[in-house]
Amino acid sequence: MSADALAPIVDKIRPLIRMLSSDQSGEIVAAARALVRLLKSVGADVHTLADGIGSDKLSQADMKKIYDAGHCAGFEAGVRSVEDKLCGADFHDIGDEDLAEMARRCAMHAERLRNDRERSFVRSMVQQTARGRKLTGKQAGWLRDIASRVRR
Repeated sequence: MSADALAPIVDKIRPLIRMLSSDQSGEIVAAARALVRLLKSVGADVHTLADGIGSDKLSQADMKKIYDAGHCAGFEAGVRSVEDKLCGADFHDIGDEDLAEMARRCAMHAERLRNDRERSFVRSMVQQTARGRKLTGKQAGWLRDIASRVRR
């Protein structure tokens, strides 16, 4: 039995675990027995509960969502889903029409840029996009590379 079996009862497990810290031995025994009954009701046991604690792995459900996003909506959507999960949506992927916003966000995080060359480039991109100038493909590509690294 996998730790995923615990998902439906996790809200019922928490208070029982907290009751185990009681200073009343009767409450501790009652909590332990209730926990065992609850786990048994979903076909799990204490070993399943222990295996689910502190796991750094993504759950099966999370992995399926990421796979489905990549498989069904294209590779870029899957990558975006993983980035949002790992990096947060604070610095989301920005499309071509919003290169000016991307340049401004990079400039706001200048301390994350690698060197003076990148800082100078980002400042230049902020100025060019503010004036309404289109970036070349090479400029847009470098800006995207910098932005994807800055958001991590």
